[in-house]
Amino acid sequence: MHLITDAIYLDEYKLMLFFKSGNIGLADLQPYLNGEMFEPLKDVNYFKTVRVNPNIDTIVWDNRADFAPEFLFEISQGLSQTEATALLRQAKVLAENETPGELLAKIRAAHPQPAA
Repeated sequence: MHLITDAIYLDEYKLMLFFKSGNIGLADLQPYLNGEMFEPLKDVNYFKTVRVNPNIDTIVWDNRADFAPEFLFEISQGLSQTEATALLRQAKVLAENETPGELLAKIRAAHPQPAA
């Protein structure tokens, strides 16, 4: 099983996904935003509100849209830690002297998840 622990918005409809297995993936969800449930996600500002629901171990939005973690793993481009760090810096999400782990800790502290 490929459970998601964290997700970071990069740009357009691209997310960096962190899997419980330790894998990191880059997912472009634009081609998959079809149907009534996903229509609101075509608004990039709404798409950016993505978060991980720890009860179902995948990404969700307030309109109850989600994607199966197995599907997200399949469509994701696998990234090494070095590639992930470079992409986060390029997207200006990660400070020059910051590690992805430090960034994730800040995100988790700013947006605590409800207890399961």
